[in-house]
Amino acid sequence: MKERLLKLFLVSPFLSVTLLEALVLVLLAYWALFERKTRGLLREGILLYAFSTLVSTALHAPKMLPRAFEEGAFQLVYFLELSYGQALRLYGFFTKTLYFFFFVLTAVGLWRYAREGQLKPLWGGSFEAGYFFALFSSAFVVLALSERGLRRYLFLLGSVFSFAMVLLSTRRSVLLALLVLLALLTVKAVKEGLVSKKAVVAALAVGFALTALAYAQLVKTDYRFKAFHELVTGRAPLSEETLNRISSQRYRLFKEGLELLKRDLKEGRVLNLLFGHGVLARQRYEGGPPRRYESVFLLTELVERGLLGLLGILIVYFRYWRFFLRLKLKEKEAVVTALPLGLHLGQTVFTFFWDAMLPYFLVLFKASERLARR
Repeated sequence: MKERLLKLFLVSPFLSVTLLEALVLVLLAYWALFERKTRGLLREGILLYAFSTLVSTALHAPKMLPRAFEEGAFQLVYFLELSYGQALRLYGFFTKTLYFFFFVLTAVGLWRYAREGQLKPLWGGSFEAGYFFALFSSAFVVLALSERGLRRYLFLLGSVFSFAMVLLSTRRSVLLALLVLLALLTVKAVKEGLVSKKAVVAALAVGFALTALAYAQLVKTDYRFKAFHELVTGRAPLSEETLNRISSQRYRLFKEGLELLKRDLKEGRVLNLLFGHGVLARQRYEGGPPRRYESVFLLTELVERGLLGLLGILIVYFRYWRFFLRLKLKEKEAVVTALPLGLHLGQTVFTFFWDAMLPYFLVLFKASERLARR
């Protein structure tokens, strides 16, 4: 039963966030009833994150506890036990899911872009669309390196097309995460002798050309890129207004969050510093939107989850990247199932750690752990 639920879970984020969260609850109930073990590389990080989220919200905003349960306790689904055979079958199903939804979301995304002017998937907005295509692009690169002949070229074509779709989404944080992962995969491929340096140069040329074309278009259509272009070309001064336009108000939110932390330090509010102010803190203190002090994730999480929550998140970051950097590309099953969490961590640098799909990323990473230690 668990494996069937997990396969449905692997499909759910492409269809509906409501279905995804319903399945998280079912899987959590299964874990609580039949397993109740807390094992895995990310153990301490996940436990600290969940604990600080619940405690901080209980202290500052008890009415928000259902939201805190979603942001914190949902991540305990990571502790589901997987055998090597189960993880391998989930990998096979996951890759088939990626193939299928690559075509579905391409059709849906382009149709909605033509109709609404934004790249959108079946649910959510351009951020989710950008993430899904970043996942396709990075996964197809890994799969291409394990193939020969026509299949290799088809995977590479799919990766380049998906990269172009990420550019079309205009989601800068997703693009940053994808570029980091592609750079790491390229370094791995060269070190392991899977590609020549000429192939790398050709790939960089294609990527640069696509990025340059996208930038030229976005300067005309997106106010953030226009403001950045005006700044670097000397047509706009380096001011708070310019920085806020470029950063989608993150500079202002950073200053607000910093002031809140300064007050906590000045008044010696130890509990606030340890556990934070709870989920969606800005909504209560500043009257939002936005509902969070969304800027650099270090500050965002320090405000909401305190030192303990931030420590948990940093443990997740450190252990994930140490694990990923040690993987070999010949372990394609482990690499592909590790990619979703890596993309998420890369894109959270200027946002925040939580995402509705975070339980999904964590379950796939648990499969990656199991596949890597066969």
